[in-house]
Amino acid sequence: MSDALGKLLRAADQRHAVPAIVPPGLSSQVWKTARGRSRRFIAASAVAIAGISAIGFLMVLHQPRVAPPITVARVIPALPEKSDLDARIAAQEKLVSHLESLDRLKRANTRLAQLQSESSIDPLDQAAAVLVLEADRLRDAGLLAQAAFTYQQVLQYFPATSWARPVQQRLDSLEIKG
Repeated sequence: MSDALGKLLRAADQRHAVPAIVPPGLSSQVWKTARGRSRRFIAASAVAIAGISAIGFLMVLHQPRVAPPITVARVIPALPEKSDLDARIAAQEKLVSHLESLDRLKRANTRLAQLQSESSIDPLDQAAAVLVLEADRLRDAGLLAQAAFTYQQVLQYFPATSWARPVQQRLDSLEIKG
């Protein structure tokens, strides 16, 4: 099969082959064109290098002249006496100590106000809130019977808290759904 395919391809190539006609002097024309291009490239490169060199030379010529530094005698102010420095240091230390004590007092007052606000919450209200939170989680999990039982415990053990009315409403909505 491969011999038959090869013969077929060779026959097709022979039938449709383009005759190789090379005009006389083609190689000399190619060489002339190539030399002309290389000469133009070399000339353009030489012009570019000359231009860059000229710009660099002009930049060197026109650099601003830097004036020599002027030396000025330094005047050192008179230093304060050691006793004056010690007195200033003592005054600064006293001020820092006072500011630190004010900061401690401010933090203590803030903590006291926080503790007072926390202690003003009724412990029965807190206990009722915990049970309501648990009942809400049971309801959201789909455990409606356990949620209803927990809501009833809130009403039974904490009827006088602020949670009594919302719990009754939640319990009523559970009974309507169930």
